[in-house]
Amino acid sequence: PCCPDQGHHMVMSEGGGHYRDYICNECKISANGSRWFCALCKSDYCYSCHPASNPKLKMQPTPKTWAVAVMCPEGLESHEFLGMVMGIAPLIQAVVPKVMASTIPHPEARQPGVTSDRFWWGLAGWPEGRSMFLRNLESGMTNSGQFLIARGLSQAEARAFLGPITEATSGQLEAAIVKDAAWDSSSANPAWPKAGSRVFCHLQVHTKSLTGHVVTEPIWLWAQGVVVRR
Repeated sequence: PCCPDQGHHMVMSEGGGHYRDYICNECKISANGSRWFCALCKSDYCYSCHPASNPKLKMQPTPKTWAVAVMCPEGLESHEFLGMVMGIAPLIQAVVPKVMASTIPHPEARQPGVTSDRFWWGLAGWPEGRSMFLRNLESGMTNSGQFLIARGLSQAEARAFLGPITEATSGQLEAAIVKDAAWDSSSANPAWPKAGSRVFCHLQVHTKSLTGHVVTEPIWLWAQGVVVRR
């Protein structure tokens, strides 16, 4: 195929280093590994949109199935631990958006009022917001003696929670990273896109010059989003 920007002939590429991860310019799926690639325009096509010339090569989406869990300590009944957790729930709720914001590479998105609270909760695996998190906290403790703070994460995102949770609760809670195959927010999930899924879109952004005038040449950026209702 030819790239969508300038019509250059694309080649099959495995990517390299940080560029193994990519977003298909056509279907907007997030994946990694082999795909059609334009080195000049940095455009990508997955093999679902444009089949590979080598049929053995397939698209490889990156699953996001890591979660952050807190388990009831030995010697405590689940209902006793639930009572303690509910008492410090506001501390946990304050941590979740802050940690998710820290995983976003663009500092502008972390400024107060720039990005909605609902977005951060959606990225953390709770597309309905705080109320969904609290419902799952209570049901998790009642049914299995543990609850999830966040889910549908990359391993790096999950690791980012460990220190802040312990610090915010003054050591009362110790979180652990676990696999949660039941909640995959990536495009590797056969049900994608669903509530809680990570999505990407190509946004046209107009910037202002030093004189305050809007620049006539727009800038196109990849923006990450999350499905909050499906």
